[in-house]
Amino acid sequence: MYTLYKVKHALSVTQVTIGEFPAGKVGESFDDHCAGWYNPAMNEHETALLARQHFDRAYEHQQAGRIGDAIQEYRHSIALSPTAEAYTFLGWVLGTMGRYDEAIEHCHTAISLDPDFGNPYNDIGAYLIEMERWQEAQPWFELALNAPRYETRPHAHFNLGRVYEYFGNYAKALFSYAAALDENSAYEAAEWARLALLARMN
Repeated sequence: MYTLYKVKHALSVTQVTIGEFPAGKVGESFDDHCAGWYNPAMNEHETALLARQHFDRAYEHQQAGRIGDAIQEYRHSIALSPTAEAYTFLGWVLGTMGRYDEAIEHCHTAISLDPDFGNPYNDIGAYLIEMERWQEAQPWFELALNAPRYETRPHAHFNLGRVYEYFGNYAKALFSYAAALDENSAYEAAEWARLALLARMN
């Protein structure tokens, strides 16, 4: 898991049934597939409610390990109302499957929809680390930390510390791990990394 998200139920969700999401055609792009599922009879509020329903169900599936169902539900949500959150979470699921290029692509889409949302910046950096592209990863964590809307800042501090440690800049790594712990004193991964690095330095 690359980042832990706080899911906020900003809308009072009402059940709205309008039919099933159609299966994609062979060779059909994701954007084309989503564009094909739209009901003009729904108003903007109904569309937002239904999109949120699908998003919440996707997250529940993801937490339960039902990855295929999660992907489908995130795509349903995006088809109805594309949001930075839905694209980021879809990327998160794909990242857990090792589909890092697709995950990064969805994060870039999320950034284009809402440049103030910090999560996709952090996640791009995390995927790049998984791909052993450490130097490319660093600026993405810095962008995450500078994002106006980012509630999981400890993750970016922690990941930035990992980059510094990888390149042997132990002082900056310790500073980043400490910054993560300053914002979340219960962040065990940051504390373990800090203690392990201190042991290596002694």
